[in-house]
Amino acid sequence: MQDIINGRCGWCGTDELYVKYHDEEWGKTVTDDK
Repeated sequence: MQDIINGRCGWCGTDELYVKYHDEEWGKTVTDDK
C-alpha cells in the first residue's frame, strides 16, 4: 500500500528536489527511451 501525502507518494516527503521530480517526472509515460 502506498503512503499518499497531499496527492504525492510518501517517498518524496518534503524534500524540494524529490517533490519536483515526483510532480514533473514520476509516473509520466516514456515515449522514446533510447
